[in-house]
Amino acid sequence: MWKWNRFAFCLIIIAGDLNLWIWEGESKQYNNNMKAMYFKKLEKIKKREIDAAFVPLDPRQGKDAFEGILSFMEYTESSHVFPMHFWGKYEIIREFLDRYPEYEKKVEVIEREGQEFYI
Repeated sequence: MWKWNRFAFCLIIIAGDLNLWIWEGESKQYNNNMKAMYFKKLEKIKKREIDAAFVPLDPRQGKDAFEGILSFMEYTESSHVFPMHFWGKYEIIREFLDRYPEYEKKVEVIEREGQEFYI
């Protein structure tokens, strides 16, 4: 479920556990169902201007770790995207941006716990 918050003309999305959860070892049917559910949700916010979004980037997904955040970036017009659920593996954010440098100005690089951002 998406959480929508509007503060003084800002739209903030906290994706929480909503992600393209593809897992190695799960059945093809399971992973296809997860894809269908995720893209159904993304369709609801397609091309929506989002000021800040908190989106999973989970290294436990292995080769599929980038798929959810990548799809989110492609579907929305987000100004600031904060990766989450990366379990202290901060380097995955830089790995994502190395592969997709076109999102360098939109994806915030988190380098430590407690880091503050001013947007």
